[in-house]
Amino acid sequence: MKRSRNTIGLFFIAICFCFMACNNTASTTSTASKRQNTEVNNGKLVKLSKAEVIQKAKEGTFSILRASFKNQSGQPMTQEERHLFNKGEFGKDYYVNGQGKIEEVVVRPAT
Repeated sequence: MKRSRNTIGLFFIAICFCFMACNNTASTTSTASKRQNTEVNNGKLVKLSKAEVIQKAKEGTFSILRASFKNQSGQPMTQEERHLFNKGEFGKDYYVNGQGKIEEVVVRPAT
């Protein structure tokens, strides 16, 4: 039950982030040039740019329900990291698989 609440909380925070980001202006430069690749679990995941996250939110295709949340070291988030994340003190990077589904969310100190 506690894990379910955490998942719902993380989902709510991500949705709020998307709505706030949609209100900001985003540059329309080529998003393909902004992508950064990372090797994860023998498969290639691609980091979404801020513009791509905003676009997915506008299209209604932004979903992190099945994504794994990890810290910068690639480890599952600690309880302290979860607490800071829920308070909005962490930034996040979204990584998609070849089908464009968000598979991993990496949390990091906000910049």
